[in-house]
Amino acid sequence: MSNFGYRALKLAPAAVLTAALLTALAGCDSNPPRPAVAAAPADPARAALAEAERAYGAQDDARALPLYLPLARAGNADAQFRVARIYTRNKGVAPNAVEACNWWETAANGGEPIAATNYGLCYESGKGRGQSYPAAAQWYRRAADGGNAYGMYNLGLAYEYGRGVTQSFDNAMLWLQRALDARIDSSDAADVMRHLKRARNNVEAARGDPQAQYDLAIDLFNGHSPEVKDERRAVAMMREAAKAALPQAWFIYGTWVHAGVGGIKSDLAQAALWIKKAADTGHEEAAIRYADILLCGIGVRKDAAAGERLLRQTIERGSWRAMNTLSFWYQSGSCGFRQDAALSTEWRNKADATQRTAPR
Repeated sequence: MSNFGYRALKLAPAAVLTAALLTALAGCDSNPPRPAVAAAPADPARAALAEAERAYGAQDDARALPLYLPLARAGNADAQFRVARIYTRNKGVAPNAVEACNWWETAANGGEPIAATNYGLCYESGKGRGQSYPAAAQWYRRAADGGNAYGMYNLGLAYEYGRGVTQSFDNAMLWLQRALDARIDSSDAADVMRHLKRARNNVEAARGDPQAQYDLAIDLFNGHSPEVKDERRAVAMMREAAKAALPQAWFIYGTWVHAGVGGIKSDLAQAALWIKKAADTGHEEAAIRYADILLCGIGVRKDAAAGERLLRQTIERGSWRAMNTLSFWYQSGSCGFRQDAALSTEWRNKADATQRTAPR
């Protein structure tokens, strides 16, 4: 969360020193010189705030806190922000989550949307307040309605995960997009976009979009942030994607059926059918995997000649991965494949050369 912007206080105009009006006419004593107007005394609150700011800027919070506190208690929003920050940043004053949340609450009730976001975090984290997702979502909404980008972001997350509100990927998309439109800090924009993509994939997957189903299945399977790992749902989602003309989904689903992930039973014959279906479209990874299946007879009748032929066809399309795979077979002699050290070296060298010149 970024630091708060400091709002400068409005200052009273400086006193004007008025010059004495002198008589222009010689011999006239009816207008004696006026005494100069005395300078107005310095504003004590302004001076205290300036001194507190100097101490705060020097990270001397032990000195800054007693200067800020009277101003904060008098309703100065800037001082309230600083006091809350002092109780969190450990720069001469021991962290105190309860006091920090007390001051975030005070500022938030004064209408400050940034403070409302931070007060929501008190409830979400359970630090300084009892954990309550509904209360956190309530304060995030106040912050979001007040125009704070982080309130929008956190409210979007609440809808994404169903924390304190009914889960709604449509509402998550709405608030996450608003956070981007509100120009959230660039350091956090990538995270917002990642969450936005997940929410959009959930929405589009529910509508039957195969690419969204595929993308969501990969996130679910790998547990990449921000998605929670859920192999069962991943397999179900990939199965739906595989019903469409999506060779990558055919290949991945085939490998998952082969491995028996997500609670499904491994079925080598069915896996081979899915992988072959993708290989027949020229899908590079599927072709290499199906060549392995043929060479060892995994779920299909063993056919070493067909497996080697498929590898060479894939090589003809410029696949350095297929070259490396053929090199492996010549080197290992697995599944009865003929060993040939010279050919293994030759194909490995060709793979290295091709990879170096391949477009990135």
